[in-house]
Amino acid sequence: MIVMGITGTFDRSDESAFSKSGVHDASATLVEDGKIVAAVEEERFNRYKHSGKMPIEAMRYCLSEAGVSLGQVDKFVFNVLESDVNQSLETAYRFGMIGGFRLGRPFIQQLLKREFGCNIDPSKFEFIDHHYAHAVSAFLPSGFSESLVVTLDGMGAGLAGSIWIGEDTRLTHVRSYKGLPHPTTQSLGHFYTAITAFLGFGNFDEYKVMGLAPYGDRSRFRPVFDQFYALKDQGDYEVYLSRLDLLLEICPRRGRHEPVEQVHQDIAAALQEALEILVFHILEFHQRTTGAQRLCLAGGVAHNCAVNGKVLGQGLFREAYVQPASHDGGLSLGAALHGYYSNGAKEKCSMPHAFLGPSCGADTEIERELSLWEPCIEYEKTEDVEGRTAQMIAEGLIVGWVQGRAEFGPRALGNRSIVADPGPAENKDIINAMIKKREAFRPFAPSVLEECAERYFELPPCQKRFPYMVFVVKVKEEFRKDLGAITHVDGTARIQTVSRASNEKYWKLIKAFGDKTGVPILLNTSFNNNAEPIVTSPRDSIVCYLTTDLNVLVIGNYIIRKRPVDKCVYRDFKLSLPITVRLHRLELRSTSDVGRSRPTEADDRFFMQLFQSLYDPDPMEDHFLGNTHDARRTGISADMARMLARADGYKSFGELAEPFDEPARTGLLDEVLNLWGKRLVHLSPR
Repeated sequence: MIVMGITGTFDRSDESAFSKSGVHDASATLVEDGKIVAAVEEERFNRYKHSGKMPIEAMRYCLSEAGVSLGQVDKFVFNVLESDVNQSLETAYRFGMIGGFRLGRPFIQQLLKREFGCNIDPSKFEFIDHHYAHAVSAFLPSGFSESLVVTLDGMGAGLAGSIWIGEDTRLTHVRSYKGLPHPTTQSLGHFYTAITAFLGFGNFDEYKVMGLAPYGDRSRFRPVFDQFYALKDQGDYEVYLSRLDLLLEICPRRGRHEPVEQVHQDIAAALQEALEILVFHILEFHQRTTGAQRLCLAGGVAHNCAVNGKVLGQGLFREAYVQPASHDGGLSLGAALHGYYSNGAKEKCSMPHAFLGPSCGADTEIERELSLWEPCIEYEKTEDVEGRTAQMIAEGLIVGWVQGRAEFGPRALGNRSIVADPGPAENKDIINAMIKKREAFRPFAPSVLEECAERYFELPPCQKRFPYMVFVVKVKEEFRKDLGAITHVDGTARIQTVSRASNEKYWKLIKAFGDKTGVPILLNTSFNNNAEPIVTSPRDSIVCYLTTDLNVLVIGNYIIRKRPVDKCVYRDFKLSLPITVRLHRLELRSTSDVGRSRPTEADDRFFMQLFQSLYDPDPMEDHFLGNTHDARRTGISADMARMLARADGYKSFGELAEPFDEPARTGLLDEVLNLWGKRLVHLSPR
C-alpha cells in the first residue's frame, strides 16, 4: 500500500491566495508497505524558509524516489480537518482570492490534476487532526511498544497540545490543551513566541532565545514571570498573555538591530525556567497517573532541546523519543503513517534515520554541475574524501560537507553540514560571524562517534543513543575547555551521536579526525546562511559556498575551492528572480499609511509592539522586492528595478546592464551580489 501524507496550504510557491493562513513548514511524506520511503519540506525546493505553500515539488520528489506515479498512490492524507478546509476555501472564495470550487475534495482534485495531469478519485483523500498527526509522528517511529505521548506547540486546529497513550499501533486520547490566545490560553508555544518577539527576535526564532537563556540570571525576573501562569490540579495550567505587558515595566521592547544586553539575557533565562516548570507540571502528573516509563514528544515545543535534556536527565522516564521533525513539517509523516495503519497494518514502522530527502547525486551528476561553475571554482576528485577532509579540518579549515540524501527536519545531521574542529572556542565566533551571519551567542552542536559519547558527555543511565540533536546534555567538566567551540556557557551541548550503521560516511569522517587529533568529535551546524533553508542540491551548496567565507566545499568525493577571481566574472552569469520573489513599486510613502492595518487598541501596548517587531518594513524605497509568503520586503535602487523588470532567466547581468554607464554597472553588480547573498535574486552560469 502506498500512502502520501501532505501538509501545507493549497496555493503554489508563486501564488499568494493563502499566504496569511498561518500554515508553515509544508512537507510531503511517502510510505510504502510500512517503509518511510521519502520525506521532505517544500522549503528545500522553493528556497524560502518555513514555506507553507502546497508541497508540489516535495510530492514530486517523493513519487520519484518511490518510482511511482501520482495515480498509483492509494491514499492521500492531509493533516487538517475537512471542515476546516471547506471553511478556508469558502472564505477565500468570498474575498475573491480563489475562483471555482469551494469544497475541499473537488478543489484538491483539480489542483492535483493541474500539477500532475492525473485525475485522482476524491475518495482517496483523508483528513486528520493536527495534534493527532503530531502524536502519530512521534509514537509510531519510536520503537516503543507503549508510551506516554505528548504534543505541545503554538496552536493547531484551535488546540495547543494533547496527551495520548500509545500501545502497539494504537493511540488513545487522554486530554487536550486549549490554544485560543488572549487573554488566557494553554499555549506554551504562543507564550514563548510572544516573549521572543519582545526580545527583538522574529518568527521562528524561539531557538535563539533558548540559546540566549544560559547567559542570564533566572532568579532576577522570576517574581514577574510567576504572574504569567498558574499551575492547577491534574496537570492543568493557564497562561495569562494579557499580563505580558508587565515586561514593559522592566525595559522597552528590544529593536531587531539593537544590542542584546544583560536584561534581555535575564528575561530569556526566566522564560526558559517558566517553560520548564510548565512542561514538568504536565509530564509529572501524567507519568504518575499512567505509570508510563517511556515518553514520546512532538510539536514545536519539543524542539526546545534544553527542556528535553532535563526531562531525560532527571529520570522521570527511562527513555524518551523526540520526533526529529517535531515542528509542523513532521505532520506529513504522521499523516502518512496514519493512512498506512488505518488500513489494518499491525507491525510498527521504524525510522532508523532521518536521511529521507533528495540525494546530492552520483559522481557524474556532481561533476556536471561543478563544471558549470568553473569560472569561480576549482575542484578535484579523491578516493579518500574522509581522510582528506579530516586533515583540512585538523588544520583549522571550516568545511561544507554534502553527502547522500538530505535530512528531514530542521537539523543537519551530517549530510548537509558545516563541520569544523570542536576545540578552539574562536571557531564558534568565526562561523557565527563569517558564514552563518548570525548572533554571537548562538551555540553549535557536537557530532560524536556513538561508541565514544560516554567518555565526553554525561549521559543518562538508560539512553546512550542521541542521533537527532534534540537533547542537551552536560559536557564532562574535564573536557569543557578542550571542546570550547561546542560547549555552551553553562557547560552543555546539543549532542548528536553518530553510528556507522546509520551514516557510514560521516562516521568515517569523524573517525579520521579522531585518529589525527585524538578527539572523535566534530562541530556540526546546518549548511546554510541566515537567509535560506539548509542546502539541498549541489547547486545550492555551491551558491552558499560562494556567498560566505566558508573555506572549502566537499560534495560527494569532490573537494572544491574558490578561484581567486574578480567579481566581474559574475557579469556573464544569468540573472533572474526566485519563484517566490516579486518586484514592486511602493505607492504609500508615509509611515502612518503603512501602519493603518496594524492593531489600534490603545490599551494593548504590549501586543502593538510585538506586531511592529514582526512586520515593520525595511527603510522606505520607491522600489522593493517582496515575496509571496508574507509582508517582508527589501528596498532596491530604481536602476536595479529596471534591470530586474527585464530579467527573464536567459539574459546575463552584462546584457541587462548594457543601458547603463560603467560606474552605474559597477554599483549594480555590487547590489546584485548583495541581493544574491540574501537569496533575493538568482545568479547562475550560462
